[in-house]
Amino acid sequence: MNVLDSNTDLLQDQIRVLIEQFKMRFDRLQKQLDMEDVHQLRVSIKKLRAFWALSGVIGGLPPMEKKLKKSVRRLFKQAGLVRECQVNIHMLAKYNRNYLKPFKQWLHTQNELAQSSLKIAIAQFDEKALIHFNENFLIALTRIPVHQIFGDSMSFIRQKFENVDKLKSASKDRLQLHEIRKELKALHAVLKVIHMLPVRTGLKKMDTKIDRLNDALGDWHDLEVLIHTLKQYPGQLMPEKSIDRLKKFIHSQENRHLSQKQAIINRLDKVMVPENRRRIEKWCD
Repeated sequence: MNVLDSNTDLLQDQIRVLIEQFKMRFDRLQKQLDMEDVHQLRVSIKKLRAFWALSGVIGGLPPMEKKLKKSVRRLFKQAGLVRECQVNIHMLAKYNRNYLKPFKQWLHTQNELAQSSLKIAIAQFDEKALIHFNENFLIALTRIPVHQIFGDSMSFIRQKFENVDKLKSASKDRLQLHEIRKELKALHAVLKVIHMLPVRTGLKKMDTKIDRLNDALGDWHDLEVLIHTLKQYPGQLMPEKSIDRLKKFIHSQENRHLSQKQAIINRLDKVMVPENRRRIEKWCD
């Protein structure tokens, strides 16, 4: 089937599924704060953001109002803080060392504070406003020709690919992995939309590599958050000997963090190859 002759039914169905997933997790969290629901709520928001981002890519799609955007961002952020605490607790669970016990106890306290803030964000979130926005978004999507969605999306992908290429050219010690991660996330999100259209772009392998690279970047980020949290810990709560041991532990995690960074750079080299650039350019001409 030619992309010009197709429709957006698959895209619309996917958005509806994600909205239902969001509603289910949100409704459950209003009753009880379950950690798996917190994680899945963030996952559903991340996936929906891929479609909402199209409003800045494809002409004719309604942008999200600032008030609603701010509310979604706050909900996502508060759920993220709880998630970070949970990840930190999980990552440290395998280290059964006495000098880490005070830090673990402090971490559990931080987790309780983060959960309290999330409960407030949930209580204040306007779910109806989000549902209303998505209904309008879906209506607008039906009015846009598929060839426009495809063309505008491919132009966006080319721009993000070029952005990553520029960021990657920095020296190793100045390499901004956080910025690269954001660009790759946006690129991957729009590629997923492209793959729902009935056209073979030849970019599936690149998308798979980006997906795995994003997972590696996520692990790298989790470790960075742990290191940052360890450094934020008020050391006066520990004996001096324990503080010295904690510093050595932090140093070992920093070395691990550097190793992860090098592995990510190697993976990035396999994504940013001329062949992928040519395939993207082919669909933008």
